[in-house]
Amino acid sequence: MSTFIEDLPFFFIATANDAGDCDCSFRGREYNASGQPLPLLKVLDEKRLVFPDFKGNNLFNSLGNMLTNPHIGILFIDFENRLRARVNGAVEIIERWDEMQAVWPTARRYVLVTVEQVYGNCRARIPKMTLVPPSDSLLQEGDF
Repeated sequence: MSTFIEDLPFFFIATANDAGDCDCSFRGREYNASGQPLPLLKVLDEKRLVFPDFKGNNLFNSLGNMLTNPHIGILFIDFENRLRARVNGAVEIIERWDEMQAVWPTARRYVLVTVEQVYGNCRARIPKMTLVPPSDSLLQEGDF
């Protein structure tokens, strides 16, 4: 499972605030100056994984929710192979983490997930799709 989720180019997270209002967010890879992809996330051990928080839309919906309600759901989908997995757990936001700064130099902070549940889902209704490499001609951050 570790290899499967680390090799994906993106995942989705679900969070909720202390009132139970939900939010779903996309998390994708960052690229270095040479155009090479940085790791999506790192599995630290069988109970912990970490992913970076990069500059985004400045709404802080996900992180704000995490501050008031530490529960998270993470959905991983591999459309090319029609596979998916889910991880549920509790988060801790880490503002400074030197070891992870070397992995994700442009990250603003890190989300450490203590895993409580991991399970695969069936392939039913996952459309078969082929990913294409990112292109400068595609929409860029801030286009919406």
